[in-house]
Amino acid sequence: GEARDAATRDDVTAVLDRSVAERLRALDPDVVVTQVRTTPSLVADPAGWHLPGWLAWPPLAMMLLTVCSVIGSPLPWRATRWAWFWLVAASPIGLVAYLLLAGPLPLLRERFAVRPGFTGGWGLILGMGLAALVGW
Repeated sequence: GEARDAATRDDVTAVLDRSVAERLRALDPDVVVTQVRTTPSLVADPAGWHLPGWLAWPPLAMMLLTVCSVIGSPLPWRATRWAWFWLVAASPIGLVAYLLLAGPLPLLRERFAVRPGFTGGWGLILGMGLAALVGW
């Protein structure tokens, strides 16, 4: 009864009363069928690359640590904490920019510290723009 019901559906192409291995052995007794159990693994497909899923964790950890650094560090240069938060959260470009530009430059002394003039609203707008650019 179940086979007849399944056979009337459009998405069913065949109804078997035996396993596929038994059907193949019935057609050709020399066929050796080996069943392999596979464990499901995480797979990441960024930009068409087929990568193991564990490669998603290091960038995520780096982003989390950078957000903790934004929150816990002294006042960053060139932008407020909220601006850096939105830039870091929006794209990897903001993450790299924070690591390179949030503090003093190697050749610039502490007395020439730049006051943050770039606020959170502008950081959000720039972050969304960077995310759109990277996604494009």
